[in-house]
Amino acid sequence: MNAFVDMKKSEYALVAYSNVAAKSEERKALEKAVKKWLKHPGNKIRHVESIGRDLNMPHGTGPMYKRLCCRCETCVEWALSTGLIKSKPKPVVKRGPDARQLRILAQKSQLTPYATAFNEDWDLLALEVDYSVTAFQLERIYQGRSEIDHNFVWNRVKRVADRLVAEKLKAKGGCTNEI
Repeated sequence: MNAFVDMKKSEYALVAYSNVAAKSEERKALEKAVKKWLKHPGNKIRHVESIGRDLNMPHGTGPMYKRLCCRCETCVEWALSTGLIKSKPKPVVKRGPDARQLRILAQKSQLTPYATAFNEDWDLLALEVDYSVTAFQLERIYQGRSEIDHNFVWNRVKRVADRLVAEKLKAKGGCTNEI
């Protein structure tokens, strides 16, 4: 152990390089041995098949529950009867969106008319709301990755976006009832 402490960095690098060289020589020798083995008739390299195909275990046994993590009704009943578990596993409960996710979806949907009318020009909207929200933040809100949690800021952004869309539709001669 002390020999490695006294070695210089360059000497250590030479030792590491020689280990790599030795491993590559072993690899070449192994390749030669495999080629020689393959030349004999009947020798083939077969792909390893998955464990599930080879194992034909019935449900309700230890290996099926423990090793393969099967949680079907039969395996769970077996685990209960053997005392491996004390109660049935809880079913996965699917929850709906919470209040924050609903706010994000609402803000995204309210920015959609602006995004379609102005080709997602968030700099213009940020300029019109006096940069209380940046263009980057507006883009993230439209993508559904963020939200404006202050109501007075969101109400201002929404009013300005609606006004800009109405002005654009009015300039084109379109109906303003589409907003």
